Amino acid sequence: HVDRELGFAMVHAGLAPKWTLTIAARRAAEVEAKLRGDGHRKLLRQMYGNKPAAWSPKLDGMERLRAIINVMTRMRFCDVRGRIAFDAKGPPGTQPVGQYPWFEVPGHARRDLPIVTGHWSTLGLFMGLGIYALDTGCVWGGKLTALELGPEPRVVQVPGRAHPAPGPRED
Repeated sequence: HVDRELGFAMVHAGLAPKWTLTIAARRAAEVEAKLRGDGHRKLLRQMYGNKPAAWSPKLDGMERLRAIINVMTRMRFCDVRGRIAFDAKGPPGTQPVGQYPWFEVPGHARRDLPIVTGHWSTLGLFMGLGIYALDTGCVWGGKLTALELGPEPRVVQVPGRAHPAPGPRED
């Protein structure tokens, strides 16, 4: 979501290195149109998967939609071409060689608004480089973090779960 009036953009996970906010909004609209249309069940059945691992404007059909969804909902690290490192889920510094946090990829597109994101609890609260990353792992026993939007953004935190969620940490 891009809200120029509030002065922020929001995305669940990340953006492809070459995507401006205008391009990202167009890509999101493509997926939204499919989800609102007659083919939504097919999209929901086929949207999960690690291929393609990178965005390309040459993609079409389900591969195009899956690539958009993967970028916006699963991205943490990627290479300079935008290939997602799906298995890299730790904090910066733990990723494979040649992979970068999506917001630090060399040569990435300029984004004209700050981006509010979540999805990456091992990153923790991160505010810099035009990014407000707010996932502080409340489901795993960390804090629940919110951002009060305005001219002077303000972080608000409360305790998360008293008992961390069972199972492996998959976020």
